Amino acid sequence: MIFRNAFALYGPDVERISSETGIAPHEVDCLINAAMNAAYLERLNWPVRAVTSPAPARQISEKLIRYAGYDERGSA
Repeated sequence: MIFRNAFALYGPDVERISSETGIAPHEVDCLINAAMNAAYLERLNWPVRAVTSPAPARQISEKLIRYAGYDERGSA
């Protein structure tokens, strides 16, 4: 049985879907969360791609970030 069929049959029951499909429970939990988020976004008419695609790599900034005790001269 594939995940999509098991999810339609058993709902968000992680252990039951895991035993039926042979997928590890933590992976089933992630798949259930993604499926439920996608269904919610479909009801809101948002693009589902925002949840199912990986996040783009963030640009690394060389800029110093202010924090409590930060001194402009560079000494902490």
